Order: sequence, then structure tokens, then C-alpha cells
Amino acid sequence: MSGRTVSRRDLRLASGSVLLAYVALHLANHSLGLVSMAVAERGLAFTLGLLHSIAGSLVLYGAAA
Repeated sequence: MSGRTVSRRDLRLASGSVLLAYVALHLANHSLGLVSMAVAERGLAFTLGLLHSIAGSLVLYGAAA
């Protein structure tokens, strides 16, 4: 590492990217509902598994804070 410090701008970019990914997953699951409810439920299971893991929860709540 080159000794570069993390600025507020970098933190805002990272948190915004995490929240954008969350919204994208949410909207993608809604669009899967247009295909069928079974596909939407599989997408929901994937999304919940990702977001309800310890790492996913820490990243999401950290970005929201």
C-alpha cells in the first residue's frame, strides 16, 4: 500500500455503491416476479442469503450508517 489515506469522498463512494447494489438486487427481484413467482422466490432466497449473512449485514448496515 502506498500510504494513501481514506478520504470522506472515498467512504461516500463506497457506501453509495453498497446501497446502489442493495437497490439493484431489490429491483431485480421485482423484475423476476414478472417471469413467475417461483423464479422470484428463488431470487429472494439468494438475496436474503447474501444480505442476511454476517458479512452482508455488516456491510449493508455500515453503509447505511
